[in-house]
Amino acid sequence: MYRRFLSIQKSYPLRTSLATGAGVMSLGDASVQLWGSGRVDFERNVVVSVYNGSTSPLLYRWWGFLDSLWPGFSTGAVVRKALLNQVVVGPINSELKLGFILASRLMPYVILFLVICSVELQAYSFLGCL
Repeated sequence: MYRRFLSIQKSYPLRTSLATGAGVMSLGDASVQLWGSGRVDFERNVVVSVYNGSTSPLLYRWWGFLDSLWPGFSTGAVVRKALLNQVVVGPINSELKLGFILASRLMPYVILFLVICSVELQAYSFLGCL
């Protein structure tokens, strides 16, 4: 099974990282929620899994870039990659994740607002106000 995964990952690296990132996050988040509260907040699970899946292909490319700078798995190479990742990606990823979560929580209100604005614009247009 692992060899099949590696074969698919080699053929479709970005798609595989997207699916793996979303799947692992979903399983991990659900298990933590079950362990902590005994139940799973489905909305939270979907939001964090979609975010993780959508950023995984970017991070796949990022780590490929870091591997091109410092190839191999020596202690020095691993430490350099980890430090640069934390300095560059750490703060950006945290802000993006918080923004994504906030946007997902506000999305129903944003959609409602856009629908109301659209209806009002159509009404004003119909009445000749625009």
